[in-house]
Amino acid sequence: MKRKVLRMKTLYGQLNEILKKFIIERFGENRWETIAKLKDIKETFIAEDKYDDTISKNIIEAATKELDLQRDPFLEMCGAFMFQYLRRYGYEELIRNLANNVLEFLQNLDFVQSYLKEDYQDFVMPHFRCDDDSVSDRMILHYFSYRPGYQRIVMGRDVIASPTFQY
Repeated sequence: MKRKVLRMKTLYGQLNEILKKFIIERFGENRWETIAKLKDIKETFIAEDKYDDTISKNIIEAATKELDLQRDPFLEMCGAFMFQYLRRYGYEELIRNLANNVLEFLQNLDFVQSYLKEDYQDFVMPHFRCDDDSVSDRMILHYFSYRPGYQRIVMGRDVIASPTFQY
């Protein structure tokens, strides 16, 4: 039996906003402007507004070309930046209260998605689950999303998140 997969065409602008901020902070405003011109991107992104998902994909495609980076490492850097960005802009307390260690952080990611769902009600959130036999120094995280191709962002976020919980 073939499984039907729902494809989301319009998504909230948080990813686009973070991609843009990452490129500007890491590589400079000039590089962002070149990337935006490559794909005719004129928007100023607002996290709570909806955008076609092809914009995110176009930003990633143009950025990897312009910055001469492979897609996977670029997305991992974006994931690391996303975690740092969220900490800087009001989510530090939530992250700290979420867990005492990285395993608890990963096990509680669905809680964060539920929290964000209040602000982004139409968004189909990804789901996260750790295997039952995961322990603090060995764990397997399962990531389920209707948006294919973004798992490297999750990997980058989780790698940068780990030291946060080492006291």
